Amino acid sequence: IASAGYSEPTLVQAQTIPVIMAGRDVLVTAATGQGKTLAFIWPILCHIIRQEPLLPHDETGPMALVLVPTRELATQVSNQAKPFAKALRLRVKTVIGGQGKYLLQQELDKMGGVELVVATPGRLLDVVTGKKGLRLSRVTMIVLDEADKMLHMGFEAQVRKILAHVRPDRQTLLFSATLGRRVEVVAREWLHVDYVRIAVGRTGEASSHVAQHVIVLPNDSAKIQFLLELLPTLQQVGRTLVFVARREACEVLAKRVREQLPKINVETLHGDKHQSDRQAALRAFTKGDVDVLIGTDVAGRGLDIPHVATVLSMDPAKNLDAHVHRVGRAGRLSKDSQQTGSAYTLLTAKDSAFAFVLRKSFERENREITPELDQLSRQS
Repeated sequence: IASAGYSEPTLVQAQTIPVIMAGRDVLVTAATGQGKTLAFIWPILCHIIRQEPLLPHDETGPMALVLVPTRELATQVSNQAKPFAKALRLRVKTVIGGQGKYLLQQELDKMGGVELVVATPGRLLDVVTGKKGLRLSRVTMIVLDEADKMLHMGFEAQVRKILAHVRPDRQTLLFSATLGRRVEVVAREWLHVDYVRIAVGRTGEASSHVAQHVIVLPNDSAKIQFLLELLPTLQQVGRTLVFVARREACEVLAKRVREQLPKINVETLHGDKHQSDRQAALRAFTKGDVDVLIGTDVAGRGLDIPHVATVLSMDPAKNLDAHVHRVGRAGRLSKDSQQTGSAYTLLTAKDSAFAFVLRKSFERENREITPELDQLSRQS
C-alpha cells in the first residue's frame, strides 16, 4: 500500500476498515470521491489470504464477490484491486455484459482458481445459473457497491437470487453514496442484525471540496454559448466533465465544440456507444489525451476519474442525489491529497423546481445562494 503511494487513510477508510477487519457487516454511506473502493478492497484481500487457498483449477469458485451496477464501475474496481491482489498472488476476474454466449462459456472455463470476482448482477447471474454454473459455495465476503444505484436500476431481484447462492454466514458490506428508504430496507434484510452503520458527512450532500456555481440563463442556446466561451479557460485549469440529459445531445454538443473550438479534444460517453468505445473514451480522458468528456449520468456514478478540475451540467440532474454524484466527480481524491474542484450547473426558467431543491441543499450546507438562484427557486 505504501509503495503504491498511499501514506494515510481517508476518513471513510479509517472508520470502515477496522470494522470490516473485525468481521462485522457494514452499511457505509459517504459522499463521492472519498476513497470508498479501497475501503473494501484492502479488507477483502486480507480476508482472502486468511482462507484455505484455492488450487489453480479449483472449481469451488471465488472467495469474495463485489457487485456493482455498471460495466464501467466493474472494470474500474477490478483495475484498482489487481495491483494489490498481484502482490499477494491472488487473482481477480471481471464479469460484465456485452459478450456473446461463446465468450461467456470461455469466461466460465477460466473461472477456476480465481479468488475475487467483480461483476454486474445480470452477468454474474448468467454465469451462476448457466450450464456449467459458477459455484459460490466458498464466498464468505460480498460487497454491494453503489447499492442505491443498483436498486434504482432495478437489480434488486437479481441481487436477491445471487445472495441465495451464497452461504448465510457470509460477511456483507453495503456501500452507498446516498441513503434512501429502500437502501435502509434492504440493509435490514441482507445484513446481519448487528451490522455497523457508518456515515461520513451528511448523506445527500455534495463534497465540501467542490465550489458550486449556479448560472441562470435565458434559454438552451445561451447555455451552449456559455459553454463555448468558458471551455478555453477551463482547459487551462484541467479536464472538464460535461453532463447532458439525453444521449443524442452528447454527440450534438461534441460536434459544436469540435467545430468552434478545434484545439480542444472532446469525447463522448453514453449508453448508445459500444462498450469498447466507452472504455477507450474513459482511458483517453483519464490519461489526459482528451480535455472534455461529454456524457450522460452513466459517467457520473462511481467512476474514479482523477484530476477532473471541473464538472459542468448543461441540464440539471434528475434529483438531488444524482446532482451530488455529478458534483462529486470534480476534484477527485488522488493518492496524495483531496484536490479542489469546481462545478457549474446551468439552469433556465423551466428548471425552477430543481432550483428550489438546490437552494434548500445550499442552505443546509451553508453555501452561498446567489440572487439569481434565489429568484428562480421561488418561482417553483
